[in-house]
Amino acid sequence: HRDLHSFPTRRSSDLVQIGTMSLNLTRDYFKLQPIQRDGRIVYALQKFDGSAQVGDVLAVHEAINGSPQRYLLLEDPIPAGAEFISNEESYEIDHRPGGWFDWYTRQEFHDDHAAFFADEFTGRQEIFYLIRIVNPGSFQISPASVEPMYQPSVQATSDALRLQVAAPAGGVQ
Repeated sequence: HRDLHSFPTRRSSDLVQIGTMSLNLTRDYFKLQPIQRDGRIVYALQKFDGSAQVGDVLAVHEAINGSPQRYLLLEDPIPAGAEFISNEESYEIDHRPGGWFDWYTRQEFHDDHAAFFADEFTGRQEIFYLIRIVNPGSFQISPASVEPMYQPSVQATSDALRLQVAAPAGGVQ
């Protein structure tokens, strides 16, 4: 007969520390560049260099990789000088990469961040949405984060970015 306290117990944080669960998040910004194609305007994705003009539309692409799991939450802050575009269908993206589709269960767009909830995460998924630059200035774009909703000790973050938006010519400083 052994004492129950002599058996080793394993906490979920132990499993994370020994590498049985993985989670990774990358975030890329692109500037939408209008081009003429067959008599209509489509938009090419141009690598974002950190600078924009008021009125520019930026595409945000995030890729999540990791262990399959349930109930995942992705939160992505947007810069203070930007707002979400609700009518993404009006922007036809030329050579839009595959895998950028609505796989999540629910999405919410708040004044300062987007939130995506998924009941099931299969191990690799991507998010794509558009924002418009509305104010000039120098802005910090805080890192996005992804985590299992019921395991707060597990989290992955993207890099922070800077956004420089020039004041319109002849505009108020």
